[in-house]
Amino acid sequence: AFANHPAYLKSEKLLDCTLRKSSDKIIPIFYDHFLRTNWDKVSDIGFEEFYNNLILNFTKNQNYLPYKYNRLFNSIYKQSWYSALQTIGGTHGIMKQQTKRFTFSANLEHSINSLIEHYSEHRNNFFEIFPDLKKASCDFLNSKKSIVHV
Repeated sequence: AFANHPAYLKSEKLLDCTLRKSSDKIIPIFYDHFLRTNWDKVSDIGFEEFYNNLILNFTKNQNYLPYKYNRLFNSIYKQSWYSALQTIGGTHGIMKQQTKRFTFSANLEHSINSLIEHYSEHRNNFFEIFPDLKKASCDFLNSKKSIVHV
């Protein structure tokens, strides 16, 4: 939904042309890195409180979620993505793990070079897109309140 957002497109252009076809996998992980490393700037609650609530709510609602989301969440949880995303090395590790998931040659781990070389630009793009992502997430959650058990 956000692949046409101006900030996303700016991040996409920063990727090596051989990686742009995988931008739908790369840029969200970059933005997750910026979300995790700047949590105190974008949230009124501490990360640990958020994370504990996330686990609790996922556990309460996992029967309502499609299998692929359950599998994805369990993978993120078991591999400690939220801890790994705090560092460039950890984010690189996630990229390597994701490369193994795809049958085509994604080579997502090479995208870490773009993150390092253009760190400020990707970070600025994240902060540009974040208000729109937050609003879309809130709108989505508000539309689902009747089925989500919080």
